[in-house]
Amino acid sequence: MRVPLRRIIPGLLLFLVLAPGTAEAQSAPKWYDRLTMNGDFRIRSESFFQEDATARTRLRVRMRIGLTAQLSDGFTFGARVATGTPGNITSTNVSLGSLGELSPRVDRSFLRWSPSSAVQVTAGKFGLPVWKATGGIGSELVFDDDFAPEGLHQVVTLFEADEGLVRRLAVHGNQWIMREVSSGSDSWMVGAQAVLGLALDERTALDLSGSYFNFINGDVLAQARNENGELLVSNTVVTKSGATIDGGVSLKPSSSDPFERFANDFRLLEGTVGLTRSDIMGTRLAAYATVVHNAGATADNTGIWTGVSLGTASRPGQWAVALAWARLEQEAVLSMLSYSDLGKGGTNVQGPMMAVSWRPVASVTVSAKDHVISVIRQVPGANANTLHRIQVDARVSF
Repeated sequence: MRVPLRRIIPGLLLFLVLAPGTAEAQSAPKWYDRLTMNGDFRIRSESFFQEDATARTRLRVRMRIGLTAQLSDGFTFGARVATGTPGNITSTNVSLGSLGELSPRVDRSFLRWSPSSAVQVTAGKFGLPVWKATGGIGSELVFDDDFAPEGLHQVVTLFEADEGLVRRLAVHGNQWIMREVSSGSDSWMVGAQAVLGLALDERTALDLSGSYFNFINGDVLAQARNENGELLVSNTVVTKSGATIDGGVSLKPSSSDPFERFANDFRLLEGTVGLTRSDIMGTRLAAYATVVHNAGATADNTGIWTGVSLGTASRPGQWAVALAWARLEQEAVLSMLSYSDLGKGGTNVQGPMMAVSWRPVASVTVSAKDHVISVIRQVPGANANTLHRIQVDARVSF
């Protein structure tokens, strides 16, 4: 039986149109297969003990839930919601017992482009992209780990290898918008970081980094404290009337004479060296030191953070212990961005920190940490006695 050609052609055309789409649909991953979720929940008992001050213990929680989506052509979208106090840019903790609600906020929202394995560009609000040396109590001299920058970040890997002395050489670029001003100049942080990874032998790694962070038009950051009481300012400031207020302790602006600018600029030079050895007592030993110098200030402009840790507590039954010591002079860094748990936060502080952690099961870690912090320079309003800030945590991750 002969079939008329006019009846065959429409069928052939329909097949040609639908067949490639059908094959592509069958081979391409479903939209839900391109999504990855992660998060954690932590409950913390935190106590403050200091002579000539009322002892305080509070219960705090932190919840973070993130989502990433692998898009086409090397693009990745990421977002995360977390608990936190409005206006606080260095913590996602919330204290219980305030007769309030646990209000989540969006603390990550970014788009990342990776045109090749050597280049990565991120735009939006993202996790802190600054490289830090491995250690149980990692350095947070310049930036608290909870700080989420906004703007642009780039990484270019110039060299990477699995063998030889030099294993990795990468350069980071940062252009973060710190505060947008509708009727004036915005404040930016423009910086760069170079990271060099070396393998001294098959079990020993040495990592080096050098960074420069320049806060442009930092005056508006001082002015932000007039409106946001969660920002901690312990750097010296100049008020609207021209009066200079010495820092060294958390400062509060007067409604009649608010903050106008910082007395010093913040042009930070930072260097880090880290050493890890993987076969000490059947686990990993890590030691590191970070130094920061503020070229925008002529005095009290240096900070150091050094530490050592044994173990990783990354798998069930594993444990880790860590020691660290920090000294952060008054003008060494921008106080509103540095480690918020170093004493009561801010600059002009120093002292040791000790931590121990244990992972009983795959998704649970329990830990205890003590910050033994005192002021470097006695200033009016600062308690000269040593402060113990003790944190006991239980953390569940998924």
